[in-house]
Amino acid sequence: MDDLIQVTDRGLYCAKGEFYIDPWRPTDLALITHAHADHARQGARRYLATQASEPILRHRLGASINLDPVTYGDKFKLGETWVSFHPAGHVLGSAQIRVEHGDEVWVVSGDYKRASDPTCTPFEVVHCTTFISEATFALPVYRWQAPAEIARQIYAWWQADLSRPSLLFCYAFGKAQRVLAELRQFTDRPVYLHGAVTRLTQLYREQGVQMLPTRSLNEAERGYDFAGELIIAPPSAHRSPWMKRFKLPQTAFASGWMAVRGNRRRRGYERGFVLSDHIDWTNLIKTIEDTGASRVLLTHGQTDAVARYLREVRGLDAQTLAAPYEGEREDGSDLVEGEEGVEPTSENLQVTSNDVDDAQKVTSSPKKALSKKTSARIIATKKTSTEKVLAEKASIDETSTIESLTQKTSSEKISTTKKASTKTTSVKKASPAKIASEKISTKKVSAKKTSTKKTSSKKNPVQKTSTGKTSTKKASAQTVASGVKRIIVEDDAT
Repeated sequence: MDDLIQVTDRGLYCAKGEFYIDPWRPTDLALITHAHADHARQGARRYLATQASEPILRHRLGASINLDPVTYGDKFKLGETWVSFHPAGHVLGSAQIRVEHGDEVWVVSGDYKRASDPTCTPFEVVHCTTFISEATFALPVYRWQAPAEIARQIYAWWQADLSRPSLLFCYAFGKAQRVLAELRQFTDRPVYLHGAVTRLTQLYREQGVQMLPTRSLNEAERGYDFAGELIIAPPSAHRSPWMKRFKLPQTAFASGWMAVRGNRRRRGYERGFVLSDHIDWTNLIKTIEDTGASRVLLTHGQTDAVARYLREVRGLDAQTLAAPYEGEREDGSDLVEGEEGVEPTSENLQVTSNDVDDAQKVTSSPKKALSKKTSARIIATKKTSTEKVLAEKASIDETSTIESLTQKTSSEKISTTKKASTKTTSVKKASPAKIASEKISTKKVSAKKTSTKKTSSKKNPVQKTSTGKTSTKKASAQTVASGVKRIIVEDDAT
């Protein structure tokens, strides 16, 4: 018997209802969970999405798209199935899609979270037999603090240095508006917005979402230094020419990826705030239990790790589902953010093979933590920052369970790491002896030349000096080469 919903080359397809959910290629009928660009793409002849999503979808996909808005909870028939949309708590208008046929009830979560968010309708548990869930942050290290606490941290960071502009980078759609709403607890000061954030924020206001007052950067007087101001911008603006207008700004990045030390340093931000619009580890497991699903299919993120955990620890039928959704990209960028003053167009929203390739790269990047080839970076060594954070934030029982489940698949990497370590030791020991041998050999040659060519040495004393320098350069080059080789080996081992 075929599954009610299957993965095809165009998207998640329900043959009984003759529709696709969040398709990545053109289709006749597309049901859209939310308006982020990896879930909502151009090309469908007809769209179904929530009423709250409609303005943003028309803004992103084009005002003339054939879109029928639906209300949360309303049940309607498509083919042989009954379909309804339910709140996902991800961003404004986001939805889970429930599909019923006979005794089967499937729920496609899209992206979702259970943390409080004043900008969208809270997540609703929907009972089902099969649950298709995202797994962007499906590791014990990812456990979110209360959003109000993160907002307090952002406000404190902003106020700590009012002599400089404060640049906060985050998603243009969803995250930026959430920050503006959460900060209302602490201030009523206006916030400046990058052009990619301005129109989306206005769309939120038009639907009654309460946020801090905002200004476009173009409203500032020419030469204004923005000292003490908060400016919100998408990650694509970081380290771009756009930043030249700000003198010595302090920078920060708001993302779930900031839970892992090293991400902030790698991206070049002074501060990181752990704020995500995706489900964390604790609430992912809780949600799966709450749905009552006996079967779980996982997309985009730490799918292999959590699927194995659900099978072997929770006793569920859990599998991965290949789909080019991205969740929250590790570099913090949206698939299409737009640039300041430039709105997304049909051209930059079209699906291409590069889109799918990029999605696969981004999706596979977080998987490294527990994949066959790279899980030793977490399990076999305590040098990685992820391991340290796991020890600090994850409960001992859950962390040890995840580690034990992945220990078997990590043997090859562990073996490689040991060999690399042995090779490193060998290089360290051999290098000094080799260098010493080279020096002795060079000295003998030099002495022989001196005794047989005294006349030549007197006429050209620089030659002897040059020979000495050459010997020194050889030894130095070998020292550097061995050092580089050692560093490469050690880096690969960690």
